Amino acid sequence: KTVRSGAGMPLILWNVDPQDWNHKTANEVANHVIQYAGDGSIILMHDIYSSSAKAAAEIIHELSRKGYKFVTVSELLEIKKQRLKESNA
Repeated sequence: KTVRSGAGMPLILWNVDPQDWNHKTANEVANHVIQYAGDGSIILMHDIYSSSAKAAAEIIHELSRKGYKFVTVSELLEIKKQRLKESNA
């Protein structure tokens, strides 16, 4: 509550954690993220583990292949607002 009230802007968090502290290989990290990612997901990625950096390329490739588009948080919020407007029309 303290951070939220002091931030002066929306707090944006992730909903897909790669659990790269637990999954040690790039393949394990990529598979985990791909399994849990979905429409509107915000994926947390760390650069402190080499496996995460290597997994990022596979994640991007596979999710793109499945038709997902990568956008900024600002773009995601605009897309979500538009969808809400369209569903309330």
